[in-house]
Amino acid sequence: MTAEENLAMMIIIGLIPLFLLFLPIPMTDMKIKDIADKFALDGYFLAVGIALLATSTLLFLGNSKKPDIKIINGKKYKKKLRKRYRISDAVTVGITQCFAAVFPGLSRSGSTLAASQLRGISKQTALDYSFLLGTPAIVAAAILETKDALSSEEGIANINIFYVFVGMIVAAFVGFLAIKIFKWLLASNKMQIFIIYTAVVGAAVVIISIIELSSGQNIFSHQALHF
Repeated sequence: MTAEENLAMMIIIGLIPLFLLFLPIPMTDMKIKDIADKFALDGYFLAVGIALLATSTLLFLGNSKKPDIKIINGKKYKKKLRKRYRISDAVTVGITQCFAAVFPGLSRSGSTLAASQLRGISKQTALDYSFLLGTPAIVAAAILETKDALSSEEGIANINIFYVFVGMIVAAFVGFLAIKIFKWLLASNKMQIFIIYTAVVGAAVVIISIIELSSGQNIFSHQALHF
């Protein structure tokens, strides 16, 4: 296959693990994808901080990945990082995307990028694949969320179209800006800036969460937490 055909096929394979999110959880009326809703409560804010630290760790490991060494006739040579995905690579990255969909705070693009790098994929190829893999997944998630919102008891009556439109515009602008910054950090070998930032924010969230869980109230608003 050509490079483009290989990429298209690997994206299809990488999306297959998403169907795991629709598997039922034994002895409950939930599916795996519903786990994310459980993190909406204040008591689970700690999990977000832990997930941010996990994102930082994954990015650090991926950014630290060096080309493997091969020995030919007693001489050491650096193997080039791959620019093509294998089936095992696509499945690994696809499963990583599933984890990111379930655990809030675990960066989807960051974790899938790191997973690709740990598999020996070059940075630019890994970045392209991460964003291309995320596009259909995000669109599908938006469609499902919209469907659930419209079929809820409140229905479409309480949905303010103006707020939805403004939210879409702001999200598109911020998302575009984030992608540009992310690509610049990766291309200029300054990913450690984002790694440190994620680690600091994650640590801060963990500390604040522990304090709040100990006191039973939000440290900023002083309102009681809801469990």
